[in-house]
Amino acid sequence: MDDRRPDRAPGVVRRVVRAEVVERQPGNHVEMLIERSCTMQVQRLTAVFAVVAVMATIASASDKPPSNKNDEPEASASPSKPLIGIGAAIKPPQAKDGNQLIELGGEIFRLVPNSPAALCGELAVGDLIVAVAQGEDAPINCQGMEFSDVINLIRGPEGTEVRLTVIPADNRFVKRKVIALRREPLQGGKLVGKKAPNVELTSLGDGGEKKLSDFSGKIIVLEFWTSSCAPCIISVNAMQTYPETHPAWGNHVALIALSLDERKEAAEEFVRKKDWKATLNVWSDEKAKRAFDADFLPLVVVIDADGKMVAAGDPRIVNVPKVVEGLLSR
Repeated sequence: MDDRRPDRAPGVVRRVVRAEVVERQPGNHVEMLIERSCTMQVQRLTAVFAVVAVMATIASASDKPPSNKNDEPEASASPSKPLIGIGAAIKPPQAKDGNQLIELGGEIFRLVPNSPAALCGELAVGDLIVAVAQGEDAPINCQGMEFSDVINLIRGPEGTEVRLTVIPADNRFVKRKVIALRREPLQGGKLVGKKAPNVELTSLGDGGEKKLSDFSGKIIVLEFWTSSCAPCIISVNAMQTYPETHPAWGNHVALIALSLDERKEAAEEFVRKKDWKATLNVWSDEKAKRAFDADFLPLVVVIDADGKMVAAGDPRIVNVPKVVEGLLSR
């Protein structure tokens, strides 16, 4: 299959490997899953509205680390390894009895710019991912699965194929598509080796203004977060332990937690509740988000004493202590 489209500029290659509309066929496994979903929606119309309301609500941040054991090996990955995926962010469902279960499907609420999901032209915000398959394997139904398990199905090694069965946002009950994408680095790779942008920061304590250059000569651990990003909160919580677990860092390392919440007041209230003392807690506007390509969270960036970004990516993958120790030993 030719992966170029006539209406694209020369040299621009579609990241979608295969996209097709699956027709209604008796015995089709995926069709049965979708038909069951549609039947449930017709039979429980009022329940659908309640589910949609739930899916529109970002889950509150939790201090409890993810229980999925597949997350654990990532902590020992290469320090500068960026997050690998397709760039489709799914809304976390509201927690019920300690679980975050996908009901009708994983709803896409953001497509990371320049990611496979954004460039394929086949996905849109509001689409529901109802099944996931690895390469040519049989699709796995997402309905009723734990949110973290669905995320782990979509993620995988760089260069591998994932197939998504999707119900389009503009045609919930008739069509669905199977879209095959290859996983690629989503963030970090474009930042490492470059000079860190000198963004302006507003303190969430006294409202004072700072710039990243104010910390010149120090190693900077810059963690991006929002109050609705549970993995972000877990990572910033971990930062609070660094002064105790790494006392030799002392004044050589600046720990900065940068909120990308839309409202500074919401971030201030959240920090007051969390009582984060070990980090410099700041807020910034869209300029910082764009400067660091922070469209997909969680994201941590480690900057050396010369202002160069030496590691960036998902904090569950980037081994921050190892990177900092390496810089201090130079």
